[in-house]
Amino acid sequence: MSEYLLTITPRNRSPFVVKLFDSPPNSIAKNNFLYCDWKYTLELKLGGVTKIFAYVNGESAELSGRIFNDCYGFAQLSFIVEFDGGRQLILHSEFLPVLVKNTALNNSVRAMVNYVYANCAEFLYDGDLKSRALAGRKKSSATTIEERLKLAENIAAAYEKNYSYFKVNCRFRTEKVPALDSFEKLQQLTPAALQYISAHPENLAQVKSTVGVRIGSRVFQPLKTLTLQNIRSRDTYENRAVLKFLQKISDDLASLHDDYERRNFSKNFQSDGEYLDPARYLLNWSGSTLEKISGLREKFQRLLKLYKDALQIPLPTNFLAPQPTPIFLSVPQYNQIFLALHEWLKFGACDFAREDFMLELARNWNLYEKYLLSSLTCAPLSSRPLKVPA
Repeated sequence: MSEYLLTITPRNRSPFVVKLFDSPPNSIAKNNFLYCDWKYTLELKLGGVTKIFAYVNGESAELSGRIFNDCYGFAQLSFIVEFDGGRQLILHSEFLPVLVKNTALNNSVRAMVNYVYANCAEFLYDGDLKSRALAGRKKSSATTIEERLKLAENIAAAYEKNYSYFKVNCRFRTEKVPALDSFEKLQQLTPAALQYISAHPENLAQVKSTVGVRIGSRVFQPLKTLTLQNIRSRDTYENRAVLKFLQKISDDLASLHDDYERRNFSKNFQSDGEYLDPARYLLNWSGSTLEKISGLREKFQRLLKLYKDALQIPLPTNFLAPQPTPIFLSVPQYNQIFLALHEWLKFGACDFAREDFMLELARNWNLYEKYLLSSLTCAPLSSRPLKVPA
């Protein structure tokens, strides 16, 4: 994705530069802010330009003046640049936070956003409220963040419910391991036992028997030797999958947190009371979502430690979707984890469409239309619409 530079000059103030891209980014500028009531001049320096058409959130705009007067929340700048010879270039900026006056009217706009989002959120990112950069985008089949987190909560509840079972009664396998024990317990003379006896003659004791190590007319037997003992091992295919799945979800939640935070609003602006950063209010649910993701990840990390201590097996290095073994299919506790595991893998990547479209609130009068429509069609009958100042 190629980058170009746009110079934005506020009236009687120092200019600043923002990057433009030939593909529309779905990211928020972290260091630059715009003021809705300031006058600006936009300057794009490119050679051989014949015409420049400017757009703010998909609406035609001038290159100077109060360009962002109708913006609330974010502004994405787009340009159609025509060159000599008919060549055309389309450029887009990141979403730039637009600061608005701290007035009753703007607070009412914020209240409308929260009302529509709570009752009929699809109106916020439908039709005219979409920027041209994202127009025509098809609905993704990927899961939403809310669905993903709800499933994670259910999986955590299943692990918490079945912890006692896995700690005390989980499935195991029997395996033979060498152990140093008395000679009387030797059931099978193995090469390892012979090697140990020959390497430790200090353990030999003379006995009155015909079985043992004969030296001349005397017979010796070892006091101790290596024997094979049966032990219970919890290191089974199913237990490894149960343990690794906890780490898998924890890692997935960490990635989800990073992806979501990259879409989060800027935190650099400190309100002086005169201006508000509406991005904070339009995405006020973003902070709580990040906290929820972090809380769930901490829960799965705690569960991972509990299950590691309970199962006493090494954590597998690789994760593969487990096969439907008889234990996974017939034992209720294992079957519950097995079904949840495949449900998690089936969901795939998260769809950030709702979060990305929230960046595109542009025209207050469009938002008011959506508010009225949602109050008529989507809100519960018991809820009363907000009173918006004229």
